[in-house]
Formats: sequence, structure tokens, C-alpha cells
Amino acid sequence: MKTIEKPRRNLLIVDDEPELLEILGTMVEMQGYSYETATDGQEALAKIRSFDFHAIMSDISMPNLDGVELLRFVQAKNLVIPLIFVTAFDSSEQVQEALRLGAFDFVTKPFRTEDLNRVTARAIDFGKRSLKIQSQVLEAMGTLSSAKEVLRESKMLGLLRAQNRLKKVA
Repeated sequence: MKTIEKPRRNLLIVDDEPELLEILGTMVEMQGYSYETATDGQEALAKIRSFDFHAIMSDISMPNLDGVELLRFVQAKNLVIPLIFVTAFDSSEQVQEALRLGAFDFVTKPFRTEDLNRVTARAIDFGKRSLKIQSQVLEAMGTLSSAKEVLRESKMLGLLRAQNRLKKVA
């Protein structure tokens, strides 16, 4: 059974400040990446359900669902999507918690363009490799499942043949 693939985007940018979303979008677009935007964690969840992303760039402090909760959701769904936090506070409890939970990296506002570009490139590269590995694992699992089905059918055929031979002898 073939699964329907979701469209892919390089990056999901999540921030409750529309101006910053526009700036970040322009920056990643200049690097040649495709992206989607979300204004809070709830909207980000909907986008994650609709697209495959190589990486997520998110503010930590947002209404409705903050960046740390977004990271928890990604991990609970076993999605291997590197999450970069862009935050004004580099030593806040939220940043420390996000790093403990497995955030890929964080960049402090105001950020230097080259720092953000470097972190973004690393995260997207990691995400692309992760998606490729996930795809290979799913393909191998499908192949294994098919092989198990063939093996099961051949065992059944063997049992039927043995049963027929017994009937002929009796």
C-alpha cells in the first residue's frame, strides 16, 4: 500500500510578530529555501500535519502554544525535525528546558544574519538526511512486511500440500 506523500518545504517559521516572520522569510528565501509561516504554535501544528518540513524555526514565547510545547508535540509524534529557537533570552528557563528536550539550536535576538544562516543551513541539512533515512526505514519495513506475507503464504501452501499427501496415503 502506497502512502500519500505530503508536500515538502525546507522550513516552517513560527513567530507571533508578523514583521519578524517577514524578515525571516526573506532571509531564508535568499538562501534558496522554501518555507511556510505560522503565527503561533497551534497554527504550526496544522502546518506540520499538512507538510513535511526539513526544519522548524520558532520563537519560544508565543500565545496559545509556546515553542517548548511545539517541540514536545514534534517529539511525541516521533518526528525527526530539527527545531531552532529564535529568542530574545539566551539564558531563560524556557531556553534551558528546550535544549534539555532536544532543541537543535537557538539564536538570540537581535541576531546576526550569518549566524542565523549557518544554523538554518545545518538544521535543514540534518532534516533532509533524517527524512531520507525515515523514508528508507519505512520502505524497508514495507519490504519486510511483504516478505513476511510471502513467507506466511508459502508456509500455508506447504501445509496444504502436506495435508493433500496425507489424504492420498490414507
